[in-house]
Amino acid sequence: MDTAYASACNCFNPRLKQILGGLPEEYQCLVQEIRLKKAAPLVLVTASHVLYPNLYGQPTLPDRGVTVFSEEIDEMFHFLCSGAVYSHSEEIRKGFVTAKGGHRVGIVGKAITEKGQIVSVTQVDTLSLRVCRDVPGCGAAIVSYLYDGRRLNSILLASPPAGGKTTLLRDLARTLAKDGIRVCVIDEREEIFPAESGFDSGVLCDVLRSFPKAEGIRRAIRTLSPRVIFCDEIGDESEAAAVMEGFHSGVRFVLSVHAAQKEDLFLRPCLRRLFSDGEMDFAVLLKDRHTPGQIRQVISGKELRNAVFGTDSPAGCLYGGRPAQSL
Repeated sequence: MDTAYASACNCFNPRLKQILGGLPEEYQCLVQEIRLKKAAPLVLVTASHVLYPNLYGQPTLPDRGVTVFSEEIDEMFHFLCSGAVYSHSEEIRKGFVTAKGGHRVGIVGKAITEKGQIVSVTQVDTLSLRVCRDVPGCGAAIVSYLYDGRRLNSILLASPPAGGKTTLLRDLARTLAKDGIRVCVIDEREEIFPAESGFDSGVLCDVLRSFPKAEGIRRAIRTLSPRVIFCDEIGDESEAAAVMEGFHSGVRFVLSVHAAQKEDLFLRPCLRRLFSDGEMDFAVLLKDRHTPGQIRQVISGKELRNAVFGTDSPAGCLYGGRPAQSL
C-alpha cells in the first residue's frame, strides 16, 4: 500500500479504513484528498478524477458508492481532536485540524461568531482530508534560484490550492540543511515537517511547530541564528512585517502564497510590501493541482519591483515551462 495513503487511512474508523484499503494500488498513489460528507458518498479526489469507492474499495458510479453515516463524521472529528475538542479550538477556528502524519483536514460546519470574529465551528457535516506526501528531490529545478553555492536568495512560491507548495518547501529546506546551511521552518499547521511523520529534515533544520508565523519568525531570529527561514502561506500584514524584520536582520526567506497568476501577487498589500522593498529575488509560479510541483514561470525581483511601482521594464521572466520533478 502507498505509504502516505496508508497513513491517511489511519485517520478513519475501521469500516471506512477497510473500504479505503481496498482501493487498487495504482490509484492510491494518486489520491490527493479524501472527502466525507454526512449522508453522501465517500469521495476520493486525484489530479484528474473524482472516485467513488464501493464497499470493496473499487471505484464505481456515484449512486453506487459507499454512503458516509452522520455519526462517522462526528466520530472522526472527535478522534482528530484526541477527544478534546477545546484543545484544538484555535485550529478549528481557522477551519482545519492537522492529523498525525501531517494530513490537513478541512472542517465544514456552522460558524460561531463573537463581535464579527469566528470563535468556533459546530455542527460539522463535512471533513476533507488532504493527503500529505513527502517527495525527496522534487525541488531540484528550483534550488539553483535559491542557492548557487555562494549567494542565498529569497523566493516566493505561488500556486492555486493543492499546487505542491508545501511539499516543495519541505524538500528545499531539507536540501539546504544537508548542504550545511542553517535553516528554520515555521510550521504553524504542522504540515511541512509534522511530528512523528518520519520526514527527514536534516540536522541543521530547526522546526518550530504550531507557532504563529509572525511570532515564530521573530523567535527564530532571536534564538536560532538561521540563514534562511521557511514559511507556508504568508497571508497578512503582521506576517509581512515579521518577514521585513528578518530581511533587515540579514535573513533570507522562502515563502509560499496562494495565487493563480502573476497579477494576483500584486493585489495583496502584504506581498506588494515585500516586493517594493527589493528583498524578494524571485517569484516561482507553479502550475495547478493537475501538475503539482511543476514550474510555470519564474519572475525576477526586478520585474516584481517594477510591477509594484508601475515602471515599464524589460520582461523579467527567466523560466518558461521546463517542469520540476512532479510531486
